[in-house]
Amino acid sequence: MKEIKEMVIGDNLIIVDGTTLKFPMSLVEVVAVFGEYTVAKGIASHTDWYKTTYVFHNYGILFSTDDYTLKNLKRNKAYIDDEHFIESITIYKNLSEKMISSKLNTVFEYPKSVCNIKIMINQYENKETIPSETSCRNNMIEIFPSYTTKVYILPPDNMEVEFDNEGQFIYPVVVSYSPKRPQSAENYKIKKLKEEELHFDNFNFKLAILQVLIYDLELLKPYFNIEDFSYQYTGSEIDLESEKPIKPAINFFKKLPIPKSLAEKVEEINMDGGNDIYMNITPQWDGEDGYFDINAISDLEISQFHNLKKVSIMSDKFDDMKKIFNSKNIEVE
Repeated sequence: MKEIKEMVIGDNLIIVDGTTLKFPMSLVEVVAVFGEYTVAKGIASHTDWYKTTYVFHNYGILFSTDDYTLKNLKRNKAYIDDEHFIESITIYKNLSEKMISSKLNTVFEYPKSVCNIKIMINQYENKETIPSETSCRNNMIEIFPSYTTKVYILPPDNMEVEFDNEGQFIYPVVVSYSPKRPQSAENYKIKKLKEEELHFDNFNFKLAILQVLIYDLELLKPYFNIEDFSYQYTGSEIDLESEKPIKPAINFFKKLPIPKSLAEKVEEINMDGGNDIYMNITPQWDGEDGYFDINAISDLEISQFHNLKKVSIMSDKFDDMKKIFNSKNIEVE
């Protein structure tokens, strides 16, 4: 075990004794700096995401990812390759029972020793120099909330942030990479196609197809982003935190024509409450009201997709929909 003296947490990176690790990190890069580790896996609380944690016991540090990470990186244009998947770090300066917060119940294995590395956050190393740019959320203290790399201090419930005699944090420090998709120059003016377009009788089936063509395969333009769309929209201001479907977004997708030539590209549909198409229509949708369920589908619209072989659907009439898809030799989950 080599001695590590200092870790500087910056925006989009950490610097460990002069060695820079940029987000998103690969496990190979992390191991080159921190050495041996164990792996802990499980379902993250309040989600159905499968989380993987790499525990570096000698240094009291966890590096984490989940099965949504790569998709999120691709969506926000921060993807490098499938090996660069680490987007979160948790640092334990103290492992007493009091210090392990109940909020960290997504941790499946704690390190066997504490972190003795000097931690500096954006060059600030103690309580006298931590800036006032902080915010509180769910009893977490967020430092530099405007940065892409989020840094949270997690004191136990109803306790304030404390420091040791050297001004170092004594509670867990979480570093989370949260890239935002760069504002694009997409043109949201809908143009009439010069070729034949696909026909749809059921809007929710069209949305499932749009998810594949716009977001999964990136074959259909524009790559719809509700924030970018809101900048160009000339009607009433759009509520980007809406828990209800945004009508201008729905109207856009209803009017958006899909070239018939793209039908052959659709081989699989995976409907999920976290799909980009739904999050851009209802940013705060909880996925529980069935608004986007496919409960009807016509023979005409489904027959257009000759290469569609497998679907995972959301539906209140699952058995009925399964029969229809199966009749076209399409597997249903």
